[in-house]
Amino acid sequence: VPAAAGIVHIGRMASRALQRLLPLATRHPLTMARACALTIFLPVLLYSSAMQAAFLFHVARIYSVTGESDEESAGLLARVPGMPALVAMANDANDLMAKGGVSIRVQFIGRITARMVRKWHPYENVRGIIPDDAVMLEYVAGVMPYYLPDLEIVDGHGLTDATIARNPVPRDRRRRMAHDRRPPPGYLAERGVNFMVWAPAASMEEALQRGTYAVQFGPDLWMPFDAPDLEWVEARFRDVFYDTEADVRLEKVLAGARQLMSGRFDVWLDGRRLLYVKDRCAFVENVFFLHIVPVDPDDLPEQRKKYGYDNLDFQVVAGDRRPAVRAKRLKLTRRCAVARQLPDYAIAAIRTGQTAPMPNGGFKVLWSGEYRSSEDGASDGQ
Repeated sequence: VPAAAGIVHIGRMASRALQRLLPLATRHPLTMARACALTIFLPVLLYSSAMQAAFLFHVARIYSVTGESDEESAGLLARVPGMPALVAMANDANDLMAKGGVSIRVQFIGRITARMVRKWHPYENVRGIIPDDAVMLEYVAGVMPYYLPDLEIVDGHGLTDATIARNPVPRDRRRRMAHDRRPPPGYLAERGVNFMVWAPAASMEEALQRGTYAVQFGPDLWMPFDAPDLEWVEARFRDVFYDTEADVRLEKVLAGARQLMSGRFDVWLDGRRLLYVKDRCAFVENVFFLHIVPVDPDDLPEQRKKYGYDNLDFQVVAGDRRPAVRAKRLKLTRRCAVARQLPDYAIAAIRTGQTAPMPNGGFKVLWSGEYRSSEDGASDGQ
């Protein structure tokens, strides 16, 4: 509509200019205005329609959020006078809007939806297995809740949750339509989030690779899930399976590891990874900050050299199915632990802890600790 209004406005301006130059045009000013608008509109319509048709055909064949027109996708249109400039403007506009979650290509959404349907539809007839007091946090609250209607879902982005929808977004964060809200501190505990279900598996072994626990709900169909309370799981589920040796194996690992810090989390160094271990904790929500100071500053990435340390912050969130970079939560029944891979270079110091967001857009440090390799002991987490 704004584009059409602009074309009409330009047509009127062109008509007035012609009326001043050509006396004949003054006899029929309205007809002249329409003729000018139509003369401008037709090339715009033809150019933009041809470009969009070529673009949509190209994007339909690739897996892309926005796609991008180029000589390959535009074909002969790229040789049309003025078309390269129009394509460049369209690419810039699509890229700018996609960064904010706007103008995502329908082909991309269709493929994502089809993949989610294939992933979750085996749960379609599952009824009576999930406990009434199971509550789950989910950031992709569309297809999965449709196939598990018995499960209470907290929408992590707030589309169906008034509290999360009204939780302020930090001012320094890039806005992303419908995807930038997060639960306020303490809200998930208030809602009683205590459950995390994963995509169905064909065997118990496969299910236990995905979750801490597994329940069979059909021939060659298993439901893997996580929950922080073993007693709750055993009381709510009949014939539940889990790896009874996982906690034993962790103790063996810790026996050969070095404890660097103690506090809300005990931090252990096991080879080239850090283990954050805590007894009886719920899902790990808050961001872990991890700053690594190398022995040789030249080992730092170029963009980090001016700071003097490497930033390896990470987060492991229930319901967030995007894989955390080089970090994972270990599948334990009586303790919780997070493993974070360390860089290969020699390390002089490690500073780590957790932060929580504040309503004003800042954050507060929940706990922190520091370890220096030149010291004989480790510092306690404060």
